[in-house]
Amino acid sequence: MKDTKLYRSNTDKIIAGVCGGLGEYFEIDPLLIRLIFVVSFLFAGSGFLVYIIFWILIPKKNEKSLLNEEKIQGVANNLKQGAKDLKEKLVQKKKKRQKRLFLACFLILLGVIFIVNKLALPYIAKIIFSWPIILIFIGVFLLIRHK
Repeated sequence: MKDTKLYRSNTDKIIAGVCGGLGEYFEIDPLLIRLIFVVSFLFAGSGFLVYIIFWILIPKKNEKSLLNEEKIQGVANNLKQGAKDLKEKLVQKKKKRQKRLFLACFLILLGVIFIVNKLALPYIAKIIFSWPIILIFIGVFLLIRHK
């Protein structure tokens, strides 16, 4: 896993851990970075100065910073899990609303069919006429409750 911050290494160091820390940060072999510093020191003379500046500016990786990073990572993992759980709950709630909406529309349609049937066929008993109205009211109630 790539470090999010640049530190001097405690484990991979020859002088101060600058090359080891740069290697960990950029995910390359610290030996390559050491060679670059040596070559720049031998040919241009600036490698030593840059190394000293990095030694001063780059903080040393200590246990306290590791613990803080682990805590932050733990909090981040908890937030990710909480977001996943919330998403699942919202999806389930949406599905439940869709089912209720379908049921409401179905009941209204069924009630309308019965009313049309009653108006078209006057010989149906009055008891049957009351059921479509009840179904329509239940469907309208579910629609209002849905919104």
